[in-house]
Amino acid sequence: MALATDFNPGSSPVFSLPLMAMLGVSQLGLLPAEAITAITVNGAAGVGEAESRGQIAQGFRADLTLVAAGTGARCRIGSELTW
Repeated sequence: MALATDFNPGSSPVFSLPLMAMLGVSQLGLLPAEAITAITVNGAAGVGEAESRGQIAQGFRADLTLVAAGTGARCRIGSELTW
């Protein structure tokens, strides 16, 4: 199973991948780890890109943001870091 967005204002006005993961957990009964797999590895496989995308691993393409934050910081997937 793959989870993804299909932002289309007419029929699917959702562009939030974290929301899709949350819906996978709350509505489809996935475990959080299963939802992450569904939006990464399985998502890449669904579009024929599993050989080069969908994982944080050597040789795979990725767009990442790494943040070093203190213990007082709160960060949510898909949002800006808040203090």
